[in-house]
Amino acid sequence: DDGISLFTQVGWNPKIVGRPAHFFAGMNNAFFHMDKFNSPGTRDEFVRFYAHGDYQVFAETAGSDQGLVLFATLGYSPHEDAAIIPVQSTFGMHYTGLFPGRPKDRTVCFATYGGFSNDYAAEKAAAGLAEPDYEMVLELGHRFQVTPSTYFQPDVQYIVQPGGTGDIDNALVLGFQFGITF
Repeated sequence: DDGISLFTQVGWNPKIVGRPAHFFAGMNNAFFHMDKFNSPGTRDEFVRFYAHGDYQVFAETAGSDQGLVLFATLGYSPHEDAAIIPVQSTFGMHYTGLFPGRPKDRTVCFATYGGFSNDYAAEKAAAGLAEPDYEMVLELGHRFQVTPSTYFQPDVQYIVQPGGTGDIDNALVLGFQFGITF
């Protein structure tokens, strides 16, 4: 009764100049009733395309996973009548083993941009609210690999134009995450 969502993805993991790279692209097709913005109608299908690429630009030693990796992602939906953020992209880098004696730790730094749908913005304007345009998040974090199956990651985010309208001041957010693999 809730509908169905199908994912399709292809990938390629070459070595370029002796260093690993990962590329994948895919799409999510969803088939269920979604309300359209600024309209009494519904959409019965929804598609989102996505892509990812990363490449190790520096290795501590040949063949090592320690080093610097650059990455980029892109997500896009042509259905602005139902997608709040039809365009989203992330660019960044992560370094494995940045600090001596911590070979499994990961340091990450990236920026994520999300552009709000024109139809969503029009719905907000029709309700007398500010029209969202975009939101951007800049993030820096360090994942401490405590044990082979446990990590702790403090991070800091700077959010530019929270909510997309500029009505809320830019925000500094301190946080952490942790994980345990069973």
